[in-house]
Amino acid sequence: MRRRFADTAETSLPVVDGFEEGVSSGEEARQAEFLGLYTRNYRSVYGLLLAFVADPAAADDLMQQTSMLLWAKYSEFDGEGEAPHEEFGRWARTIARNVARNFRRLQHSRPVIFDDDLLAKIAWTRAAADELLELRRGALKSCLKHLPAADAALLQACYGGNSNPAEQAAGSGRTRDAVYKALRRIRVRLYRCVSHRLHQEER
Repeated sequence: MRRRFADTAETSLPVVDGFEEGVSSGEEARQAEFLGLYTRNYRSVYGLLLAFVADPAAADDLMQQTSMLLWAKYSEFDGEGEAPHEEFGRWARTIARNVARNFRRLQHSRPVIFDDDLLAKIAWTRAAADELLELRRGALKSCLKHLPAADAALLQACYGGNSNPAEQAAGSGRTRDAVYKALRRIRVRLYRCVSHRLHQEER
C-alpha cells in the first residue's frame, strides 16, 4: 500500500504518490534524504516547468509527474559530491525539462508560441539564476558566522527581532545615525565577503 508525502518546507508542495509504508529504517532514511533534496529544489524545478508551459495548472500536473519520476529514478542519482543538493537540482531539472518537452509534443496540435530552443534558454536562465541565488545564500550564511559578536547582535536586533533601527538606537543609548551607519558598514562588509566567496567558487 502506498502512502502520500507532501511538503516539509515553507512552500506548499503538491501531494505525490511514491513512498511505501512499512519499510526498513534504511529505506525510511533514503526517503527522508530524497524528500529533503526534493523540497530544497522544488521551486527551481517548478519554475522551469512553468517557463516551458506558461500555464500554472499544466505546470502543477507536470510537477506531479516529475516528482514521481524523480523518486522512481532516485537510485540512479549520484549525490556523492560536496553539494548534493545542487547536484540533485541539476539532475531534477534535466528530468523536468524532458517531461515538459514530452508534454509539448503531445500538445503539437495547439498553436506554438515559442519553440523548444527558446524555451530551453528561458528555463536555463531561470535555473542559473536559482543556482546563483542558492550560492549567494550559502556564502551569506558563512559570512554571517564570521561577523564580530557586536555586529551580529545588531543585525539580529534590527532585522531578526521585533525592533527597528530607530527603536534599537533608543534602547541602546546610541544615536539613530550611529545605528544606521553601523548597519551600512556591516552590509558593505557582508557584500565584500559574499563577493569574495563567490569569486573563489568560480576558480
